[in-house]
Amino acid sequence: MNTIKDLIFKILFPAVFVGLGLLVVIFGILNSQTIYFLLGGLGLILVGTITLLIMIGYNRLPLGLYKILMLALLPLTLVMFWLSFSSINEPIKFENEYKRRSELIKEKLIHIRDAQEAYKSVHKRYTGDFDTLINFINNGKLKLLRKVNNTPLLLRDSLPETELIRRGYIIIDTTYKNVKDSIFKNVYNFNPANLPYIPYSNPRTTFSMKADMINRSGIMVPVFEVVADKNIYLQGLKEEYIKQDKVISLQVGSLSEPIIDGNWE
Repeated sequence: MNTIKDLIFKILFPAVFVGLGLLVVIFGILNSQTIYFLLGGLGLILVGTITLLIMIGYNRLPLGLYKILMLALLPLTLVMFWLSFSSINEPIKFENEYKRRSELIKEKLIHIRDAQEAYKSVHKRYTGDFDTLINFINNGKLKLLRKVNNTPLLLRDSLPETELIRRGYIIIDTTYKNVKDSIFKNVYNFNPANLPYIPYSNPRTTFSMKADMINRSGIMVPVFEVVADKNIYLQGLKEEYIKQDKVISLQVGSLSEPIIDGNWE
């Protein structure tokens, strides 16, 4: 009875390693895991097999050699699993960082677009120069129209608005407000001087900004384009991930079409 118990004890420990290794290999094959994951499973099988040979006293090879193999396989198996984990975790980390950086870039591009739209409302065109845009934000004025309606109730539905204005019942009051205070008053800690620079660029690099006039059905239409190159705002991250087609340079506007949308919208 004791002999059977001893045999079971000797077999149980290595059998756990072998069984676990088989499960790892089968799971890895069925779920398309990395080669490192599969090698880790094979390492567990070998560790269990060598342990079994030592337990049952298999002496075809010197005991010292078995121990050397064990000492080599255990850390190697752990390394394989670590490499497998890293190969799975790295793309996830990249995706998270890409998303985090992209959101900040988009926010800045939207601010530039808002400033460009305000600039066009005054100058009837866009600008391709950041210094001009910054100066406009700091010193430019936007015309605001305020309508005051003092029309008696009996006349409101009986006369057109133009007639009510002519008679003085409706007063159009024109005021001017600073661009920065008008557009960016709710943007926390907004500094126009930082607007041209792409976050995470090192050395600091400006967005590529251009403006032009294009012909549309015989009418000259103003257009602009602002681009943040992905190789600049994703500096420091793995190049193999940056090269993926789904990872894009971010842009608002277009020089070929009269649009102001972002390419992520």
